[in-house]
Amino acid sequence: MGFALTYLSLLVVVKWLFEGAIARLNHVPILWYPMIQSSQSTPTVVDLSPADLAQAPNGTLLIDVRSGLEYFTGHAPGARNLSLPRLLLGLGVSRWFLPQWFRELTPDQPIAVICLTAHRSPIAARQLVKAGFTTVYNITGGMVEWRRLSL
Repeated sequence: MGFALTYLSLLVVVKWLFEGAIARLNHVPILWYPMIQSSQSTPTVVDLSPADLAQAPNGTLLIDVRSGLEYFTGHAPGARNLSLPRLLLGLGVSRWFLPQWFRELTPDQPIAVICLTAHRSPIAARQLVKAGFTTVYNITGGMVEWRRLSL
């Protein structure tokens, strides 16, 4: 009984933190710029189609922000799974929520973010920029578009 109550309490807290993070994100404007070299020093999120990702520089890390179950039903080759709630908790509450491989990334590591339909990935991309990552891509159309293009 005690374990179940503790687990339930933890789920309630995580849900509360996640909903609060989403509510705060809804008031933050997204900056979208075309993929061109500029003299701006402010990192921004760049939209890329799945086909454009193939043209991105080698070494771009593809992070799938869907749930583990969604990820295991099919994902882009080479993608690493880090669900949006876990990413938000790790960047906002405690880095302890983030996997070791993510904590070891450097801010100049190019990152592309994908989800199912490009609703969660822009949220994740914005937070990665706010966390200091300098090259962040949002994959437009998500896995739906990826599969449609048979990539």
